[in-house]
Amino acid sequence: MNGAASYGQEHTPGKAAIAARRRPWVRARPSAMQDLRDKLLKAGLVTRDQADKATRPEPRPVPARERERERARSTAAPAKASEPPVPKLPPLALPGTAAHSRLLALKQQQLDAQLRELVKAGEVPLEPGETTFHFVTRKQKLRRLELSAAQAALLEAGTLAVVERPEPGGIEHSLVPAAVAEKLALLSAKAVRFYNRPGSPIGFEPESPGAPAAEGSADGDATEG
Repeated sequence: MNGAASYGQEHTPGKAAIAARRRPWVRARPSAMQDLRDKLLKAGLVTRDQADKATRPEPRPVPARERERERARSTAAPAKASEPPVPKLPPLALPGTAAHSRLLALKQQQLDAQLRELVKAGEVPLEPGETTFHFVTRKQKLRRLELSAAQAALLEAGTLAVVERPEPGGIEHSLVPAAVAEKLALLSAKAVRFYNRPGSPIGFEPESPGAPAAEGSADGDATEG
C-alpha cells in the first residue's frame, strides 16, 4: 500500500499542472491590415512610410454637436478683448506749470509759422524812396520806412498795410495787400501794425497809454519779440 500510495502521489498531477492543461494556448494572430502591410512591403510596392500611413488608424470624427459648441465658444470669446484699450490722458497743463509753458510756446511757434507763410506769399517788395512813413510796433516803439511816394500813397489809401513777419531771429516788418492784412488780423490782431481799413483803421492810435518810444528804422526790429 505504501508503494501504491507513493506511486499515486508521484503521478498525480498538481493543481498548477491541471490549470495549465485547461488553459488554452492562444497565439496572437496578426490583423488583416498588418498582413497587407507586410505583403506590400515585401513586394516593394510601397515604402515603409506609405505603409505606416495606410495602416495608421484614422482619427475619431468630432461629433457635429461638439463642433458647434467649440465654434460657439470661439466666437463668444470676451468682447472686451477686441475693444481698443483706453488711452492714458496726458497730464493737465495747468497755468504756472512747465507743461503749460511748453504748450504756450508750441502754440506760438505754430502761429508764427502761419503768419510767416501768409506774409511771404503776398509780400510786396519795398520801393526805397525819399518818403518817410511812420508806424508803431507792438512794443510801442516808433519805426519808419523810407519808401517811394507811390507806396506811401497806397498805405494812406488802405490798399497796402504794414504787418509783422515772424522770423527765427525776431520780428521783421513787410508790406502786404489789404486782403492779406485781413487774413493776418483774423489770426493775430497785433500782427497788423498799420492798415487804413475803411471804418476801423489799425495803427492810428497807441495800443496803451503813453507816447511811442524813440524812433528807429524798420530794419532794426529783428530782435523785437
